[in-house]
Amino acid sequence: MGYKQSPALIVAALLLLATATPLAHGQQTNSGILTARICCTSTGNCPPGSVGIPGVRASLNCTTLLGNVVMLAEGVSCFTGNFKLGLNNALGSLGSLASGILPCGVFVNLPLNSTVCPILSTVDGVLVGVPRVVNTIVDPVLGLVRNITVLAFMNTTIGR
Repeated sequence: MGYKQSPALIVAALLLLATATPLAHGQQTNSGILTARICCTSTGNCPPGSVGIPGVRASLNCTTLLGNVVMLAEGVSCFTGNFKLGLNNALGSLGSLASGILPCGVFVNLPLNSTVCPILSTVDGVLVGVPRVVNTIVDPVLGLVRNITVLAFMNTTIGR
């Protein structure tokens, strides 16, 4: 006489197996934190000893596959010239931002106020920084979060 297994026992075992399997490999990155620093130099970059610029508005813009420009985040630099742009749930539909598939940039419109940076107050144009992924961490609340930085700004200006 054989042992008859209960269907409920099989279902319970399958449910336990499914819920105990790690799902981290299937998570998508939906959030990111972009950090950068802007300084009072002709390029906006920060060599040793340079002074950060407070109150500078920066935005992270990406061009979609259809050619539309989308602003993902915007922020203002603090008194040290550092800014942090939060990208909560912004990377889901534009997840290829961090892999470099979509063209994205951090933009600072010029000229700046002469009291905070005389060097960048005499030129028209835009400082453009290219975002680069530093790492990806697992946050218990947000899930996978990409840490992104701007390695350098480029000055695309026209002198006055």
